[in-house]
Amino acid sequence: MNRPQALVVAAIAVGALLLCGLGSAAAGVGWYYFVREDPGVTACKALAAGAAARRPPTSAETTEIVNELLDSRHEDLRAAGRKLRVAQAGGLAGLAVGLGAAIDIVAACGAHDVPLARPWG
Repeated sequence: MNRPQALVVAAIAVGALLLCGLGSAAAGVGWYYFVREDPGVTACKALAAGAAARRPPTSAETTEIVNELLDSRHEDLRAAGRKLRVAQAGGLAGLAVGLGAAIDIVAACGAHDVPLARPWG
């Protein structure tokens, strides 16, 4: 490949990268959003690790897990995070929603290949 052809190929590659970058910026989504592991899946893995160690999450860990679920790209994980947030708030409403949140989290995590098979306790 001679020099002019190499420059054309390089210019096309740079243009394609710029176009992709502008498209993701216009959508309000950065590259990092697509490269990193989904935060909701990370939360599921943290729950699975705690379940394997037969250790329930602490209050601080639960808050972090809720925030990660709410930041997920997957609607089912975000919905489970919203229910867990209500359950975390406490009271009678929190108690009523808590069981549903637990069921939703187990189902949503399982749908993303992170099984939560054993309960804590």
